[in-house]
Amino acid sequence: IVSDANTFFIEIVLKFHRIDNCFSEIFSNRANFDASGKMKILPFHATAQLCGRCPPNLCKGKILESIKNNGSNSSHSVIYIGDGSGDFCPITGLNYSDRVFARTSKCKEYGLEKMVRENASVLLKAKFIKWDSYERLQWEVLNDLKVRAEGR
Repeated sequence: IVSDANTFFIEIVLKFHRIDNCFSEIFSNRANFDASGKMKILPFHATAQLCGRCPPNLCKGKILESIKNNGSNSSHSVIYIGDGSGDFCPITGLNYSDRVFARTSKCKEYGLEKMVRENASVLLKAKFIKWDSYERLQWEVLNDLKVRAEGR
């Protein structure tokens, strides 16, 4: 998981849904509690990661690049799910075999969809799939995995 949220909340949600064992790593801002019990959020990147698109505390593009470069199998593809403008940086480094599932709505333009529209000159190699509900996202991801497994 690569998220600009924080490790505490992500871990709580994963444990609540009993899926915490499905993820090998969480790349997010660290959450610690001080002596009075107050939560302190620490940036994932200690120094500014100035890619020009991400906030200085966390560059999802640099994290995704590191994950891909350290992977044991370069033939693996990426399934990237996002909705915010901070998700644009990482999807620009994806390949043709990768998938981007971008949240969309008839009532609201989400950041990722807007960034793709406003930066049309940036070549996105990954297949771009829109979703407007979690049920639709689930169907799209499972369908994509099924198609890949069948070799179509």
